[in-house]
Amino acid sequence: VCTDQLCDYRDGFSQFSSLNVQIVGISADSVEKHSDFAAKYNFPFPLLSDPTQQVVKALGCTSKWTFGLVNRSVCLISQKGEILWRFVEPLGFTRRKTPELMQKIRQVLSESR
Repeated sequence: VCTDQLCDYRDGFSQFSSLNVQIVGISADSVEKHSDFAAKYNFPFPLLSDPTQQVVKALGCTSKWTFGLVNRSVCLISQKGEILWRFVEPLGFTRRKTPELMQKIRQVLSESR
């Protein structure tokens, strides 16, 4: 699911860029693993390593459905560091696709103006 999600965002990268949105992937995987993965799939955005899950927990990317474990999430964060919107997937095999995410980004941006 991670690969499908990130490849979808890669393929829709110009749509995100047109809204001045920076995509960043983050997981507990090592820097080396991220580097190999990003190169293999030609991702035009950074993948960050958070081995202690300190950052993703601070962003609130945990789910009650998995008893507080970190789950796949999408966060929209302002340039000031404010979380404008967060969606934590209830289960690990679901994901937000580009069209749905673009619609949400447009909505959040219009509401924050």
